[in-house]
Amino acid sequence: MSIKKRGRLFRKSQAAIFIVMAVIIILIGLLYFLYQRQAVEKAIEIVPPELAPIKLYVENCIKSTAQDGLELIGLSGGYIEIPERINNDPRAYLTTFPAAGFKIPYWWHNGVQAVPTEDFIRQQLALHIKAELNNCLNNFEPFTSRYEINELAEPIVDVQFNDEDVSVKLKYPLEIIIGDFKALRENYAYVIPIRLKKVYELAKLIMERENKDYFVERKTIDLISMDTEIPTTDVEATCRTKVWQLRNIKEKLQTLLRVN
Repeated sequence: MSIKKRGRLFRKSQAAIFIVMAVIIILIGLLYFLYQRQAVEKAIEIVPPELAPIKLYVENCIKSTAQDGLELIGLSGGYIEIPERINNDPRAYLTTFPAAGFKIPYWWHNGVQAVPTEDFIRQQLALHIKAELNNCLNNFEPFTSRYEINELAEPIVDVQFNDEDVSVKLKYPLEIIIGDFKALRENYAYVIPIRLKKVYELAKLIMERENKDYFVERKTIDLISMDTEIPTTDVEATCRTKVWQLRNIKEKLQTLLRVN
């Protein structure tokens, strides 16, 4: 009798464990479903039709100013505004378009690494967007005939460099009035599909490897040695007078480096 009782108790305990496990699995499933539903509901923003044109207009200005800032960052090695300590030292940057005064600061200068940090680049982009936003919005000139738009506070720009894109969030409280309709709108956002974070990390890696392995210098020496039009010594077994134009040699070497 005792063996049978123990067997029944064991089976009952097994059944209780399975029931508890089933309840836990169901609860996890319900929580996951609720979380997914909340995430979807949060992602879908319902905008009243009266506010939709204003939202689109502001977000287009975010897009325009952000893309302009990213282009400047890409062309000048991570800078929008070049710091004075670099700007005042002609040896600390490369001038690519002298007429326009365009400068590319060196990331390595006099044995010192001068790479702008990711946080510095992000802050520069945020400041650029905020500074250029008013010019783009132009006091909401296209809407003056139908809307009354009042700025309630200064815009606050938040920029994030993600793995696959750059996201810009703008907090800009606006009181929007059209006829009897009155509303407050303050949150705007735009995502630019540019992988700046990955490009920046790759550029840093290339510079670090160059400073360690000197592959650019080694490649330059190889190219000079392989090209017969670039003199490497002032000695040659010939009876003819040899004359080289320094400007031609420089252009030839620049072409070899660019192509290779």
